[in-house]
Amino acid sequence: MQSATAIRFARRICVGLAILCALAGIGLNFGFSTWAKVVYDGQVLVITSGSMEPTIDSGDLVVIQTIPRENLTVGQIITVRRANGELITHRVEKLDRNGTFINIITKGDANPDPDPDVVSAEDEVLGAVRTTIPHFGQVVLWAESLPGRLVLILPIFVFVALPELLRTLAARGQRTTPARPVVPKPAPASERHES
Repeated sequence: MQSATAIRFARRICVGLAILCALAGIGLNFGFSTWAKVVYDGQVLVITSGSMEPTIDSGDLVVIQTIPRENLTVGQIITVRRANGELITHRVEKLDRNGTFINIITKGDANPDPDPDVVSAEDEVLGAVRTTIPHFGQVVLWAESLPGRLVLILPIFVFVALPELLRTLAARGQRTTPARPVVPKPAPASERHES
């Protein structure tokens, strides 16, 4: 009896850990995004290239805070969404005031030359980098990948759904057809004797 109780207790611990891991992985990106929005009125991005090394490494998580173009200064690290949808996180190298509009020349710290394309009116400045969380972007990218999702969700299946499925199959295998009541057959007339 104690071994059955120990097995149930171990199963509950495993189920709890599996659910905790899945929730942590799934909520990771949501949690950082919410934190960035509440604390900095910004958003979280994962850096996927080495163009800003050594300041920001590939795989780092950055929080960007919304900032109007007119408040930008040379030396700030900004994230720009190009007209083609591409995101670039580079340092402001030069601000070129063109009447009422400001063209921005950017450069990656690891790049020898400024970016060939000027940040123009068609490009959207998403914001300036407020803080960096080293290497944590790799965790976010992994959790959002197919292998990461499988690793985070598979334990729930193994510890919750699989035992229930096995229990159901075992119960089906143990079912027997109900026994029919045995009704005695009347003895043949030659064997009957009357008293």
